[in-house]
Amino acid sequence: MHSLNLSTLHQSHLEYLTGCRYAVLMRLATVAKQALFARGRGRPHRHGPLAMVGLVMMKLRHNLTGRALEALAGIDAVTLSRYVRKVTALLGALPLRAQPAQGFLLVDTTSVRVGSTDRRSFSGHKHQRCAKVQVIADEAGFVQHSGSAWPGSVHDKTVYNKERVNLGEALGTLILADKAYAGAHDEGAGLLRPIKRGERAAKLPAAQAFNAELSRRRVRIEHVFARLKTFRVLQGLFPYRGEQLGTVLRAIALVHNLNRLEAVETR
Repeated sequence: MHSLNLSTLHQSHLEYLTGCRYAVLMRLATVAKQALFARGRGRPHRHGPLAMVGLVMMKLRHNLTGRALEALAGIDAVTLSRYVRKVTALLGALPLRAQPAQGFLLVDTTSVRVGSTDRRSFSGHKHQRCAKVQVIADEAGFVQHSGSAWPGSVHDKTVYNKERVNLGEALGTLILADKAYAGAHDEGAGLLRPIKRGERAAKLPAAQAFNAELSRRRVRIEHVFARLKTFRVLQGLFPYRGEQLGTVLRAIALVHNLNRLEAVETR
């Protein structure tokens, strides 16, 4: 059986297999070459940066098993696992911000099912064991912040309060949240959330209009999550340890930002 040679594939085929625009894939391969192929950095790699990045993105995009990729690409599953660890760590360490934030910021968490035996991972809201990551995006659909992985039982408000010290410039921009962020730090000042039915302000005529406008703007972060989860590693059962979700999701968020930026620049 012939092994897959990424360098011989058409650009459109590479884009389908990896979920990266061709220019983005080449850019990531250049970054990998500079970071992983410098002299004196451990034993030499058996495959080039394009092959490493391409195979890792194929793994994340289609959630293929190690054995399936081994049969497809002619690279053993252990080597591929090492590539996934190195490349996702590299991409997860790169700056996320493709450009300055546009409009309001939108905050929410996204959850992925994990095969954990830790009782803290059980989410009463999701009725399953999962890990969650807080994401902040702007109204243009660019991810501005992607946090660490938290057990599914940790409340969204708690995640925000713990991670707000890492938000930096984001705290200077108005952040729109959902009802789960009631009582969070910055509420009413830098953070707005819907007015709940039982609150006194809910009786005001403007409350319904305020909630409707807030929901209309906040739906864009759900669109971001839908884009991120086109990478099937974030669908179904997460194939790695739950604490690795933050690194993997941040790497995918970087690719998402670069894809959007490339699309804007080529219009």
